Amino acid sequence: MALPSQSGQPARRRIHVDRRPRRTRRVILVAAVGVLVVLATMRFAMVDRAGDTDGPAVADPVATAISRPTRTPAPRPRQTTREPVRLEARVAAPPAPIAEQVEAGLALAQHNQPVAARRVLTQVLRSGRLDPADTAFVRETLKNLSRRLVFSPQVVADDPFVRVHIVGPGEQLAGIVRDRSLDVDWRFILRINNMASERHLRPGQKLKLVTGPFHAVVDKSDYRMDLYLGSGDTVAYVTSVDVGLGAHDSTPLGLFRVRRDSKLENPAWANPRTGERFDRDDPSNPIGEYWIGLEGIDDATRDMSGYGIHGTIDPDSIGKQSSMGCMRLSPDDVRLVFEMLTTASTVEIRP
Repeated sequence: MALPSQSGQPARRRIHVDRRPRRTRRVILVAAVGVLVVLATMRFAMVDRAGDTDGPAVADPVATAISRPTRTPAPRPRQTTREPVRLEARVAAPPAPIAEQVEAGLALAQHNQPVAARRVLTQVLRSGRLDPADTAFVRETLKNLSRRLVFSPQVVADDPFVRVHIVGPGEQLAGIVRDRSLDVDWRFILRINNMASERHLRPGQKLKLVTGPFHAVVDKSDYRMDLYLGSGDTVAYVTSVDVGLGAHDSTPLGLFRVRRDSKLENPAWANPRTGERFDRDDPSNPIGEYWIGLEGIDDATRDMSGYGIHGTIDPDSIGKQSSMGCMRLSPDDVRLVFEMLTTASTVEIRP
């Protein structure tokens, strides 16, 4: 090991040479600290200026250089207080299921699936969640479907209310209705098969049969009778007719059914208030050509009698309160309803 005196340089000089690297490192360290202080000062100044503006905060250039996201994040919203009304106005409303059901029903109809469309749109109509304009639109759409599914000879394969019958020798429509256990009047089968008379019935002829039963719902506020086919989950809206109601709001609310042996064609009638009588075929008979007697079947109507559905010789009374409590229909409409309703039918009267 060499002694200090053997290095060839004075001891003080050697110490000076040995300390030169340390002094250089201190100078570099001080310079680096100064640069960091300057960068930090610039950064805080930028943040302060960003906080004074209405726009989003300026991103940290250092942090951005370290880790730049693959997609630009959404700017942070300003923390401001908003009135509830304005906030609700800015929040998008969730999709309305009832609107989606209407669109689904219309799509089914457009894709030639009328039975499925009728089922969906009937559920929508009965939900009571449509506004008046949409209710009228859906009802009219269902009427158009019924012109094909109910009131025409066309048979759609998956219709649960339709049967096909091949006429046998000597068969008559009344017998076919009875033997096939149909809850409709035989004249309704004549109507939907576009037959002017039963005399046109021939052996081997293919007939469309509708099983029934039909049910009626009367809306007093709208002077309207809605006619449905079936009940429960398979109920289907068919059509509507306008009605006249009892004077002084005398048509009762509640559930009725068609009374047995009460359907009369070209009936005689006696005014219960004056005793005035009108014979059959009397053109001045106020109840017209058809009468359908009703009997109450719920607690509100069980003791009621004498109410019914009939025609009128005063068409202007439809849509008004003019009768003694019964529901009156135009001559064409009462004939249709007479063919559709049977003793298996119910009539519900709503406010």
